[in-house]
Amino acid sequence: MDEYMAVPCPECSGKAVLRETVEPIPHFGKILISTMKCDSCGYRSTDVMSVELRGPTVFSKIVSKPEDVYSKIVRNSTASIEVPELGVKIEPGPKAEGFISNVEGLLERIETAVGLVARSEKGTKKKNAEKLLAAIAEAKEGRKKITVKLLDPFGASAIIGENVKSRKLSKKEAEGLKKNLMVFER
Repeated sequence: MDEYMAVPCPECSGKAVLRETVEPIPHFGKILISTMKCDSCGYRSTDVMSVELRGPTVFSKIVSKPEDVYSKIVRNSTASIEVPELGVKIEPGPKAEGFISNVEGLLERIETAVGLVARSEKGTKKKNAEKLLAAIAEAKEGRKKITVKLLDPFGASAIIGENVKSRKLSKKEAEGLKKNLMVFER
């Protein structure tokens, strides 16, 4: 069931519309999808989170052939993503958003960010960014073996597909993760 409500825009304090809906995801469970849009300033935000918390968990998927890029990724805004072979670590921050995609979509997001660096920098930074873009292209085609890790302190994220491994994080591992969590105190 969709719910709509008017809320203050976090950017301009104008009137924004918040929409929330709960949807079932096969092999995962129910997720809450929240979107916010402000017509005054154009602010947009999307977040995806599981309504079924499972405790601190890490999911990993080795991507070594072309069809592996179609494995689904459900990322809560509190989850970190690592691709060690590419030297990529994505941690939650104040504007982190949850998303539903696949490994290919994740690589395209990384490719977009690295592409900005390649176009705006010079010298060594530009060359390193160009090398990383080539490695991303190889990974998307299944010619470069990579590992995608999704670390979630609340267990509200997942990688869904064949040969996905998961395990509970230790208390120490979970405490070391950034959480992008707001705490409101009275």
